[in-house]
Amino acid sequence: MEKQDLYRLFDICEDKQVRKYNSYHSILPDKKFILDNFHIAKRVNKNNLTIVSEKDIVIGFVNYQIKSEYICTIGITLGKRFWGRGYGKDSIVTLVNFLFDEKDIEEIEIEVAMPNVRAINCYKRCGFTKRNINKNSFKTDTGYVDTMNMNLYKEQFYNEDIG
Repeated sequence: MEKQDLYRLFDICEDKQVRKYNSYHSILPDKKFILDNFHIAKRVNKNNLTIVSEKDIVIGFVNYQIKSEYICTIGITLGKRFWGRGYGKDSIVTLVNFLFDEKDIEEIEIEVAMPNVRAINCYKRCGFTKRNINKNSFKTDTGYVDTMNMNLYKEQFYNEDIG
């Protein structure tokens, strides 16, 4: 992720439709703070990757966090103009292949807001299965939102020939 990507990514994260599905939406710092501190964030977390369309447009980002030797959590945020066009699945499958092949991860976890049915279906198409529900996981402008934890195992991913 490069500094020039931050302007577009900040705008994506500030979008009201996108924010209602992201658990971090209420703690997003202002744009100036993010730009002023980009060098620190880049040094600390190299696991944020920009998603770029075939027309070289920044359309979102994915991230991953290694939890243990074999378990990793991932996240994805796409600009709403790009929902339903296959970018989510392509990005998730690419990241999953990288984590399983290059990082030797055995299990990948993702947490998704229950109202985000489009994302839940995307993750299912990528091979993720429901693990559990977290009640009132985060608060939005309209109230508390439940989230679903989903996971994907390396063996399952390759046996189902998703990637």
